[in-house]
Amino acid sequence: MKKIINFIKTYNKILKTQFHYHSIIKKIRNKKTPIKVIFIVNENQKWNSDSLYRALEKNINFDPIIVITKLPNNTVDVFNKNINFFKDRCYNFKIAFNVDSNTPIPLKLFSPDIVFFQQPYGPLENQTINSISSIALTCYIPYGLMVANNDENHYRLMFQQLLWKYFAPNHIIKKLYLDNNFLSRPSKVVVSGHPKMDIYDTNISKNNIFWPAKIKPNTKIIYAPHHSVDDDSPLKYATFLWNGIELLEYAKKHQHIEWVFKPHPRLKIALVLNKIMTEEEVNTYYQEWNILENSSVYDSGDYFDLFRTSDALITDCGSFLAEYLPTEKPIFLLVNSESKGYNLFGNTLVDTFYKAYDFSGLINSINEVLLNENDFLKNDRLKIISTIRMEHGNAGQFIVNYLENTLIKNFRRK
Repeated sequence: MKKIINFIKTYNKILKTQFHYHSIIKKIRNKKTPIKVIFIVNENQKWNSDSLYRALEKNINFDPIIVITKLPNNTVDVFNKNINFFKDRCYNFKIAFNVDSNTPIPLKLFSPDIVFFQQPYGPLENQTINSISSIALTCYIPYGLMVANNDENHYRLMFQQLLWKYFAPNHIIKKLYLDNNFLSRPSKVVVSGHPKMDIYDTNISKNNIFWPAKIKPNTKIIYAPHHSVDDDSPLKYATFLWNGIELLEYAKKHQHIEWVFKPHPRLKIALVLNKIMTEEEVNTYYQEWNILENSSVYDSGDYFDLFRTSDALITDCGSFLAEYLPTEKPIFLLVNSESKGYNLFGNTLVDTFYKAYDFSGLINSINEVLLNENDFLKNDRLKIISTIRMEHGNAGQFIVNYLENTLIKNFRRK
């Protein structure tokens, strides 16, 4: 009986929200001013919509703004780094958190017509989908190309139920969404491709220098460890315990390989909270990667030029497995035997990667694939790149066209 009551409450809440959206669409279609689109951001590392923002910026029918807030556990220093990230890249942005009073600024005060949420996790009070769906259309582009076997968080949260539109990276993700949300209509999910991947159609920036300039090695490798080191993690992808210290020592001894340490933004916190390292030990570990002549640390967003200038990726992360694929370079997948594995999309990718179950296996693969130049899985990887990039091309422009066609009555001249 309790389940039935909860189902009815959920269903009524979804219906009420969708009713609000119909009213908001009518209001937007009658607007005489540009449609205000805000992107609520709390981690610059997960910023995924540059091509969408830039396409909106060029269209007179839209007024895009980045609205920067913070996660509950983030420090003021992290918050300031997020601000500087967008300031340095000349985005139009506003602040949605008062540091002095330690309180969030309600999203309603920014008077949005459309809100793109960066992620469903950790929204502050007055910045949730519940707080804004009565006055603005709500949209979501997954912050990564979701490959994890984590349907509960990726598709079944109330956040996904209440969205106006979910922009899916591909048809497999759309199927996963609809299979897990039987109350959602297919029209709610728009297969757009992922704006993140539009970067592969642009030139590599000469200003993005990730690799140490002190040496000129032959091989460039990214090491990107995941944060799920705790026993209660729903994913358990992390393999840091058997390769974190070992790879640092390997980098010290092999000067002919150049490294960039690209940790998940939550790794440092996870290592301390789970008592794997003290805060001092973690800081020392990161610092050691940064002071070696043949390595550096990169923990910010805008990492696709790093991808494109590398020769290989070593990782146990999820989304990077798909995001790195268009480089056509090899991926060394660090495997945790206790992990939950991958979803329907992820399983189409992982057989094209070089799997390592222990440190000696990883080194053997590096020697064979990179140093001996025997990338025998390359053709397999090339065959599945089409699942990452959509045929219609630029995903950011596709989403702008969709919004324009859906929301603007009697199209305004550009």
